[in-house]
Amino acid sequence: MAVFIRAIGLLTTVVVLVFFLRGQLGFKSSEFTLFVLMLTGVMGLLIRLSLLRVNTQVWRKRQLLAIRSHVYLHFVPFCYLALALNNSPSLSMNLQFYLPVAAFFYSGRRTWQAFFGRFRSKIYKLFYLGNTGMFLTLSLLLVLGLVSQQASIIAAFEQLFMLYFSVHLLIVGAVVIKIEGDINTYRSVE
Repeated sequence: MAVFIRAIGLLTTVVVLVFFLRGQLGFKSSEFTLFVLMLTGVMGLLIRLSLLRVNTQVWRKRQLLAIRSHVYLHFVPFCYLALALNNSPSLSMNLQFYLPVAAFFYSGRRTWQAFFGRFRSKIYKLFYLGNTGMFLTLSLLLVLGLVSQQASIIAAFEQLFMLYFSVHLLIVGAVVIKIEGDINTYRSVE
């Protein structure tokens, strides 16, 4: 099974790369297909990880709830990305997505805090700090956009969020493999 998951992780990373380079590669007309493949691969990996039976042995119920919430909240950036593909940045879109985006990053903070506390890996600490920084920065950009009504600040919200999500998508396959390894190693030590 580990080989299959590694293959899915690698294929998902390749699909993400092709999606982001679709214009340069001549796949602009395949945008929807690539988006669906990317969504399916990423969410499939994450949902599978969140449903591992071993999770109940590693995490307390509240931690597992936060982790699973974060997994399912990955639909938020995918929805934002789908809208951003065909729409210009707008204050109304940022306002509509702010609470789900905030929930995504807050649940991410709790998830990576739990992972760092359990496994002490510096990468989990970095993810915790990244989610914290994005939560605060996007909140600040939204307030500044509301107050100033400047298009550049409104666009900065979308650009930063999409930059974060792009990097996130590129590394998700490798991160899922690391998480699964950490969880299985922890279980075997117990």
